[in-house]
Amino acid sequence: MLAHPLALQRAVRPLKRYVPSPTGRFLDEEATAHRIALLGGQPQGWLPVLGPAPERWLRLCVVHDGGATMPMWRPLVRELHTALAQSGVFRTVELHRAAPDGTVPARAASVPADGRTVILVISDCMGPQWREGPGAVRWHHTLHRWAARMPLAVVQPLPERLWRTTALPTTPGLLSAPHPAAPSAALAFTAYDVLEEPRPEDALPLPVLEPAANWLANWAALVTDPGGTQLPGSVGWLTPSPATPSRTAAPPAGPTPREDLTRLTAEELVLRFRSTASPEAFRLAGHLALGETQLPVMRLVHRAVERHPRPQHLAEVILSGMLAESPEGPPGAYDFRDGVRELLLRTLPRTARDRTRELLAQIGGLIDDRAGVAPGELRAVAHVPGRGGEGVGGGAGEAFATVTPESVRQLGGARPHLLGGRYRGIAQIGRDKGVWLADDLADGGEVVVVQRFLAAPGPVRASFADEAARLEQFHHPHVAAVHDHGMDGEVPYLVLEYVPGRNLDELLLGHPGGLPVEMALQLVVPLAEAVTALHTQGMVHGAISAEQVRLPRDRGPVLCGCTLTPYGTAAREADLLALGRLVQETYTGAPTIPADRGHGLPIDRPETPLAMLASAVLDLASGRLPRQRRGLAKLASRTARPTQELTCSLLGPPVFFRDGSRLPATTPESLAVLCMLVLAEGSSLSYADLAEGLWAAERTDPTRSFISSCLSAIRVELGIPVVEDVRGFSLRLPPDDEAVDLFRCRRLAAEAERARAAGDLGTARQRVTEAHSLWQGEPLDGVPGPAARAVRVEIDRLRHRLRNNLHALKEPPAGADSPDGPDSPGQQHIRVLFECVAAEGRAKAVAELGKAVSRLLVRIGVGPGEFSLRPGARDWTLTVACGVPAVELLAALLDELPSLRTPPPRLDIAVTVGRATDPAAIRLPRFPDRLRNLFDGTGQAIVVLPDTLHTDLTRRGLAGSVPFSLLSDTGDWYGWIMAPPAVTPLLLGFDGVFTHLFPSRSARAATLSLLSVVTEYRRLNDALSGVPLLDSRSAAVTDGHLAHPLDALRALAHHQGYAAELHARLTALETERAAVSRPLAHSAALHGLLTNRPVAIVTDTSHEAVSTYLEAQGLPAPRGGIHGRTADITRLMPDAECPSRALERLAVPPNRCLMLGASPHEAVAARTLGIPFVGHAPDNRSARDLRSVGVSSTVTSLREVVDLLRAKDGRRGV
Repeated sequence: MLAHPLALQRAVRPLKRYVPSPTGRFLDEEATAHRIALLGGQPQGWLPVLGPAPERWLRLCVVHDGGATMPMWRPLVRELHTALAQSGVFRTVELHRAAPDGTVPARAASVPADGRTVILVISDCMGPQWREGPGAVRWHHTLHRWAARMPLAVVQPLPERLWRTTALPTTPGLLSAPHPAAPSAALAFTAYDVLEEPRPEDALPLPVLEPAANWLANWAALVTDPGGTQLPGSVGWLTPSPATPSRTAAPPAGPTPREDLTRLTAEELVLRFRSTASPEAFRLAGHLALGETQLPVMRLVHRAVERHPRPQHLAEVILSGMLAESPEGPPGAYDFRDGVRELLLRTLPRTARDRTRELLAQIGGLIDDRAGVAPGELRAVAHVPGRGGEGVGGGAGEAFATVTPESVRQLGGARPHLLGGRYRGIAQIGRDKGVWLADDLADGGEVVVVQRFLAAPGPVRASFADEAARLEQFHHPHVAAVHDHGMDGEVPYLVLEYVPGRNLDELLLGHPGGLPVEMALQLVVPLAEAVTALHTQGMVHGAISAEQVRLPRDRGPVLCGCTLTPYGTAAREADLLALGRLVQETYTGAPTIPADRGHGLPIDRPETPLAMLASAVLDLASGRLPRQRRGLAKLASRTARPTQELTCSLLGPPVFFRDGSRLPATTPESLAVLCMLVLAEGSSLSYADLAEGLWAAERTDPTRSFISSCLSAIRVELGIPVVEDVRGFSLRLPPDDEAVDLFRCRRLAAEAERARAAGDLGTARQRVTEAHSLWQGEPLDGVPGPAARAVRVEIDRLRHRLRNNLHALKEPPAGADSPDGPDSPGQQHIRVLFECVAAEGRAKAVAELGKAVSRLLVRIGVGPGEFSLRPGARDWTLTVACGVPAVELLAALLDELPSLRTPPPRLDIAVTVGRATDPAAIRLPRFPDRLRNLFDGTGQAIVVLPDTLHTDLTRRGLAGSVPFSLLSDTGDWYGWIMAPPAVTPLLLGFDGVFTHLFPSRSARAATLSLLSVVTEYRRLNDALSGVPLLDSRSAAVTDGHLAHPLDALRALAHHQGYAAELHARLTALETERAAVSRPLAHSAALHGLLTNRPVAIVTDTSHEAVSTYLEAQGLPAPRGGIHGRTADITRLMPDAECPSRALERLAVPPNRCLMLGASPHEAVAARTLGIPFVGHAPDNRSARDLRSVGVSSTVTSLREVVDLLRAKDGRRGV
């Protein structure tokens, strides 16, 4: 966007001065020599003379506006920052973002008034912080503070003739400064026009510049002027507070800046634009009406229709009022207002409309030139045939360009290879590079497993069809079924059913000493039955191992995969020996069978299950088929002992029993996890579900390792088997409700209500009495977490319902609490008023508040039929039915209010609570005006209660940690609840941040290993015809012995025929290295970040390798997930696909997080998405590589990253 950056750099050269450094020193050799000669001292007495070192005079802070209209100026911000940073004029050049709410980073806000700092604000002055409201007040205070301390100027990207339509209209004239680097507040200004409106009261002159060389030259001369010289310029008057329209309006002769364009018709909008716009902008608007109105597309159209495009012309179109921001699109997406597109199309000549195909070709040529080369903002989606003939992931908009097939491939739109014409590969699974997860497009997209036999010998390939047909006819519940088979060229493949769940290998990782004997029997007995059935049908498996055993939820273990090994004695012996190793590993944790065939195995008591397993292992390991068959028969004929019956009591302090014996106590957190599993009634709960139930927003580090330790305590200390599958964890309880007293109480309450409705009062009274007898105290007493609180509210409602039935039946049981009368708290309605305290954007804020309150009610267990939520102009009124206990509900609300999250900016909430028997008679306390002064926009809540509710709350000890104070004038009470502080989401690289997977020697070996894959699989014709193995992009691989295997993978990515083999080979190499790699110096500083903030790992390393490293170091998986290399090796960084996945998982915009990486490719990917990037450069070579791609923020130690994040977290608006 900068037409002449070199001229701009020359314009600021007057600022290139040197001054003595206040801190730096250098050795003054001449003065030192004079001192020695003058004093004549001995050598041991010489003292050096130090002088101040020279350094650049000024530090430059570039602050760019983050408003809604600024995305179109991002290239200008980037180019201007680069030009000024490369000019060598300034000591440092920093880039900061000013948020729409008026906040700026702390480093920019606290610039010292030392006379050596200047600030340039890049803004079109159209954002909300330039208008009215709290954000504008905050922004004006910041500008005033800067203007009073240092030179300040606004770089306005719009042309000067449009400045009067902005929130900062300007006046041309002459500027003068009293001394060099004078603050803007000290400037003198004389307008050219003597009839110009007078200077507003207490306003400061703020120089406004175009991003052009002549404007910057005048500004540089003003900053360096010693005093007295008058220089041309334009100023906007900076008032102490946001100006009203009357004070900033243009003269009456011009158009009204604040005109409400939404009230104009389409014809009026076009006529208004035609009368004020430049000819180039009006011609551009007509062409933009032909296609998509998204900012990247509009830029391409602009370049296609104008020989010398100027961004100001595009800005005129966007700011004309004819376009509106698309509510569902990304930043920079617009829609024409109704009727405007049709009118603009009429302005184009007929010949121009008929040349639409030519325009599409011109835009496509621009994309072809930049596809896969320049970082851009376009995302192309290719049409891929899918289910029902529809495209998968196709865009819904109109065509805006015609591109070549090569560009489609570089933009990620290549068509995938379909195996057998129907199976589309998704991802490799397991260690075998020939096993893939795939979609069966001919069967509605069903997920299947495709096993390709890449290295199958000739005899196997010859008999493949017969063996595969036999496998298709074989069916066993514990063997994965074979659905189809075929040949992919000369490579045979099988299509097997996909069995969800994890591998037995993964289960054994959490049990180093082996599984409990009962659990081991439940696994190995069905596997022995499956092997027996295979051998009976004349087939062998050939690959029995813990990795090939899948553990689905409701089916038992399933043996997956096969090798098509010919049936025979040797093959059967190998199968049974592998089964023996599997059994040994299952119950001992070690797959190796002792050499003495009996060491440590309890074979002296053959009646025990452990002895039976040991005896069967010895038989299977004998290597002699008759004895192996006996060992197989021992396993196949053994039935696993049924799981011992588990019962528990939750209507009081939780107590668990197994076969009538009470289980020992465990930690409160483990008890909470166990109660959640019981209350799930057999459904699976994921790590996220358990973390939410344990902590919600009270704790910011719900790590997998902690939850895994709780699950391990349940299994080991209590002996309760927890089932784990692909969906999460669950408990298998008896099918009836007698095992859990809460379930039984629910059933009895339902039976009592049915009996009462049928008129059988005796049965109803009996059921209610029996249900009341189940109570043993406070439900779930001592169980922490919001999930337990929600269940307590539900249980209290159930008890009140039982009491209501007792009251209606007139015969309460002896010793039971007296039922609630009509005036008791249990029979009263409760009403809560949630008022949104927001000065701007109130309608949207109130809508967000309603959504947040609804989510909160669901979380604390209030059913949909038990409350009503009615909206108001600025509040929501919640009315809860009398069946819900008021005090318990209020306690749950107080606990959950700190976690009431709304999208930024956070809302301050005023809450008032009241209750009464008659809903119409509920009196809500008045919220005092003096309490409203406590709100500051940081997400606080203040609750006002009547004295009766506060008394009930404190008497029962349910006020929690909320401090209440008395309002002396009304007798009510108020509590102040602070919102939990927000933290900055973090994207972390892996290689070079946590560890170095491949030091120099191992990197070369890994690179050669990848090259061998290409050598092994390349076509013979290519080799004979002299086609080079590596193309021109492969220079990085051969530039020396320090090449990285990822450089090799990028260079070889064009070999699409065996990309999967390259990916699999590097994954294996990385995983092997990850298990033994050492952490980098000071990387322990990052370990705490994995548990106390939203973090995602983004890397070109494979997911398996990163997981292996974290597990080897005992680190938890990050909350935002691990986003590593996929099977599509063309999407390696600098492609932004990987960090895009992380942003989607964290659900944060790019500019609200921070990325730490060590690779230039990671820096380019972050810059493409607009993610702030910090480079880890512990040495000069790393720093040089990062600087080569424009990275200006680097750290030499990972400890500095933690300090940086703490500083960002302490700033509001980040």
